Amino acid sequence: MLTLFRFSIRTGDYVYINPLNADFHGFIVIGWWKIQSCTAAAIYDQDILDYPLTYIEAFNNPNIVKYAANNLALTVPYVVDFTGVQDTKPRPFYCTNFDEPDLDNDLNTYFSDHSWRFFTLPSQINIPVSQIYTNHNWVWRSQDGY
Repeated sequence: MLTLFRFSIRTGDYVYINPLNADFHGFIVIGWWKIQSCTAAAIYDQDILDYPLTYIEAFNNPNIVKYAANNLALTVPYVVDFTGVQDTKPRPFYCTNFDEPDLDNDLNTYFSDHSWRFFTLPSQINIPVSQIYTNHNWVWRSQDGY
């Protein structure tokens, strides 16, 4: 299924995993990179800004291996978890259930088998000013940070 969507998944999209069939949990896609073991990915150190944003950028990256038989880049979406259960180091999406040996946690208490669902988010949304709801009682101040 990932093959069908490789051209649409990009940085900023969301991967929902539904751990334990009860917890609404997912990961942010930070880019595309090499297919590698979860152990190798856990120790790999690369600046988050160096990940190609899309499959096409990864395909054109000389560090990504190409599969000559069908001219595909051997690359997958990399994701990060910001919940504190796992390290925030980027990892291939298939390593979201990897139990990192240097962290003092047992992922079996947090996760069951994952059921990955990729959600692509729009780059922008245009809404006419006339369709934006504002309440006349709202008061906006510059110190609100908006």
